[in-house]
Amino acid sequence: MTKPAAAPSPGRGQAHFSRFRAARARRHSVLRRRTDQQRDWLRVLVVLGLIVALAVSALVGLASYQRGHSAFLREAASLHKVQATVLKGADPSRSVVSLGDTVQVRWTDVGGTTHQASAVVPSATPVGSRVALWIDAAGHVSRAPTDGSSGSGVATGGLTLIVFGVTVAAGGALIRGRLDDTDQRNWEQEWQRVEPAWSHRR
Repeated sequence: MTKPAAAPSPGRGQAHFSRFRAARARRHSVLRRRTDQQRDWLRVLVVLGLIVALAVSALVGLASYQRGHSAFLREAASLHKVQATVLKGADPSRSVVSLGDTVQVRWTDVGGTTHQASAVVPSATPVGSRVALWIDAAGHVSRAPTDGSSGSGVATGGLTLIVFGVTVAAGGALIRGRLDDTDQRNWEQEWQRVEPAWSHRR
């Protein structure tokens, strides 16, 4: 006895076409309500809203990065780096600098003038060694310029995306809930008209 051949399975193209045909049939079905069409438009609007939120957050993050980086470049341009000698620490009995100690340092500028000031240098720096310091236009010791523009840009863009995304999602959920309430009210009204006749037939 021969074994019956297995039924051919639909190919991927046929399955895709079948899903498309089913979706099209639902779209033109007589049972399709106005709220169903509104839900379709709502889904489209939510997707577009999320795309806009992504684009806006990227622009906001980029603008924040550019502002921060420009401020960093201006700060760096107003400073110059020198090599200073550590004269003594806060405790003369120690030959190395402790964490957080303010020490006396001395350096010579490009014009040959010698300067002496107080500065905080890395811990365990030996007295008499040379350290790099940043000096401002007035000749005062300043902190090293730091560029935090990348982190600021990412944080600002991410926060903007969260705010916009939550707003879009919450708005979509609120409208969808109202559509559900409308369907429920319409169903109850239709059932009040149909139920007496349906119960009588039974």
